[in-house]
Amino acid sequence: MVVFSGNVHVTDDQVDLKADKVTVYFDAQSNFTRIIATGNVTAKNEGDRATGGHAEYDRKTKVMTLSEKPVLVTGGARIEGAEKIVYHGSERQFRTVGGKPRTTVIRRELDKVKKPRAVPSGGNDAKKQKPPLK
Repeated sequence: MVVFSGNVHVTDDQVDLKADKVTVYFDAQSNFTRIIATGNVTAKNEGDRATGGHAEYDRKTKVMTLSEKPVLVTGGARIEGAEKIVYHGSERQFRTVGGKPRTTVIRRELDKVKKPRAVPSGGNDAKKQKPPLK
């Protein structure tokens, strides 16, 4: 077992995990088997973000369970009030479990950068364009 503390960041090909304290457990061959994260836990995957006070990750099952007031932010929605938020690594997605989940829609400001529009130039340029292929 190894304990890391103070703004710990663990990364793999599926999820980024940050926490105040992370404890890593190993088997006899020195392969990690389990991770326990506590304090300000954040797990991110492909645009989704889950937070909570405690998380446990089992390497064999590829399942991470967040608890202690977990919150999930996904697809423009904030979901809180669930007992747990579970990340299924084989499916690469989070799910809420138990409790009374409540969803709040998150309003995002529109992109303030003006995107260029395609405007026909008119005149001779319009006549020189090739007809579309059929």
